[in-house]
Amino acid sequence: MYLLNGEKAEHISIADRGLAYGDGLFETILVVDGSPILWNEHLARLRLGCELLRIPYDVDGDSLLERLAELLAGNKEMSARYVLKIILTRGSGGRGYALPEPHRPVEIMGLFAAPDVVSIQAQGGSVRTLESQAAEYGAYAGLKHLNRLEQVMAAIELDGQSFEGLMFDGSGCLVEGTRTNIFLWDEEKIFTPTLAKSGVKGVLRQYILNNAPEWGLRIDEADIARAKLKKIKGMALVNSVMGVIPVNQLDGKLLNIDCVIKELQEKVHKQIPF
Repeated sequence: MYLLNGEKAEHISIADRGLAYGDGLFETILVVDGSPILWNEHLARLRLGCELLRIPYDVDGDSLLERLAELLAGNKEMSARYVLKIILTRGSGGRGYALPEPHRPVEIMGLFAAPDVVSIQAQGGSVRTLESQAAEYGAYAGLKHLNRLEQVMAAIELDGQSFEGLMFDGSGCLVEGTRTNIFLWDEEKIFTPTLAKSGVKGVLRQYILNNAPEWGLRIDEADIARAKLKKIKGMALVNSVMGVIPVNQLDGKLLNIDCVIKELQEKVHKQIPF
C-alpha cells in the first residue's frame, strides 16, 4: 500500500518532475515495533533538502507519523521490522526545466519488509572496489536527492558479486558504497570520507560522528585515496536500515572484524535497535 499526499494510491502523474528530472528527495527509515528509528535525524535531513532545493514542503513530523500508523495498520501480515520510504517530488508540470506556477509537491509513502541482516552483522560482508564513479554535486552534495543514476550503474557493475561495492570520485578519492557510508581503521584511528563534493551524508554516519567523542572513539573526516585502502586493517559499512556491517574481505584481502570496528558496532547497536 502506498499513500500519495496522505491518500491511498497506486499511480502518479506521468508529468511528475520526480519521474522526468529526478527533481526531489527521499528517505528510507527503519521502523521497529511501530517506531521509526533516527526519526528526528531523517526529518532534519529532509528539511535541509527542501530548503536547498527550494521545494515548498512543510516537513510535519506529526502528520507523517499519522500516515505511518495508517500504513502499519494495513500491513499486519508483515514482521515487526519495516522500511518506510518517503519520496518527495516537486510535483507535476512546467515546460522543460522551468517550474510551473503554482506547483504542489507530491509526497509518497510506502512500507516494506526490512532486510534480514542479523547474520551479516555478525559475520561481516565482502566488499570490492568499483570503476563506476560517484558524481560531484557541489552545493547539493550530501543530500539524498532522486538523482541516483551512478548508484544504479554501480549496482549493475557489482552484480551481486560482493555484499557492497566502493565508489570513488573523479580524483580517485573514496566516497561511499552503493548504499552505505564507510568507516575505515588503520590501527591508529578511524576515519571516513569527507563527502564535501559527492555522496550522501547518511543519518547514521552523522549520528556516529556526533557520538564518537562520548564513546571514547576518535573519528576523522578525510580525503581517502584509493591507494590508502591497501593499508587499512578494518572497515565498516553503515546505513540507517542495516546498522553497522563489518567488512571481512576487501578485493579478496581478508580484514579483521574483531577490532575497533567491532567496538564501533557494539556502541551503535547498544543505542539503536538494528
